[in-house]
Amino acid sequence: MKRIIVSAITTLFIFGGSALAEPNYNLTLAGLGPTGLLATVHSGVDAAVSAAFPGSTITYQTSGGGFANAVLVNSKKTPLGFVTDAEYKLALDGHKPFKGKLPHLRTIGYVIGWVPMHLVVTKSFATKYGLKDFSDIAKKKPPIRMALQTKANVVSMISEAMLAEIGVTPKDIKSWGGQVIYIRGSEQGPLMADRRTDMMFNMTPIKGRVARAVQKAREVVMLTVDRGLIDRVAKKMGLPTYTIPASAYKWHVKDLYTTSLGISILAHKDMKDQTAFDLAKALVEKIGKIKAVHPFIRKLTPKYIASNKVGQYHPGAARYYKSAGLMK
Repeated sequence: MKRIIVSAITTLFIFGGSALAEPNYNLTLAGLGPTGLLATVHSGVDAAVSAAFPGSTITYQTSGGGFANAVLVNSKKTPLGFVTDAEYKLALDGHKPFKGKLPHLRTIGYVIGWVPMHLVVTKSFATKYGLKDFSDIAKKKPPIRMALQTKANVVSMISEAMLAEIGVTPKDIKSWGGQVIYIRGSEQGPLMADRRTDMMFNMTPIKGRVARAVQKAREVVMLTVDRGLIDRVAKKMGLPTYTIPASAYKWHVKDLYTTSLGISILAHKDMKDQTAFDLAKALVEKIGKIKAVHPFIRKLTPKYIASNKVGQYHPGAARYYKSAGLMK
């Protein structure tokens, strides 16, 4: 009888019926468009989870971006979503564009960062109107043609928050004979090249595609920003800060302390603890799969994944990070 029982248990293990078998996860991750950074990072996340738990799939879902993703996750319409720090903070606080607070969001991992605000002005315009510091825009009231991200983008909201700190609104700029143009980052370089704008106000990776296009378009300079202003906006919008080093660009002459932007993978608070634990484990232990998808992601570290300060980590994810010594 004992031999029969042992044989049956052995057969169960061999043919995959064991309770100890690794789980398979088939989850949807809401991003943005079908191409771009989020789609690329998704491929790394999918590879990491698949490597950690063979047979698993993280399917990418196109959406309206972080604002839409926060709503989708909070309402359990999708299990996972990419959301920026600022979008996360606005969702938790219930500020526009949200109709109310979204209290059910929890962090699984912080996977993208290092997207600092660039305040780039053509050298000729800066020289003509004496612009060196960001606050000079309020003092000099120049007829500046300023390119911001599209209105539906959180980056334009951060830009407007920074302008508000120096007492300037888009209406003020228009009254000075200037213009505020809300346009995609990819179009800001061509606008500057065509001499239709004087300034780019955008969050972009250092030496990223947008920054490279702008510096190729015209001879430019970077405006400095008061440290206190940056800290106030960062606190209000839930943003990290970042220092663009003087060595980042040939036309940039000193370190610049500025706001930055990071992106988390969020889940609903009701996600099973073990699922959240396993997803966090995959992100950390298979981090090489994520870093391999784009040079921009190569600085990602396990410590960074566990470092988001907005909202709460899912208890299951937090349990993994604490067991790995990445979180207290």
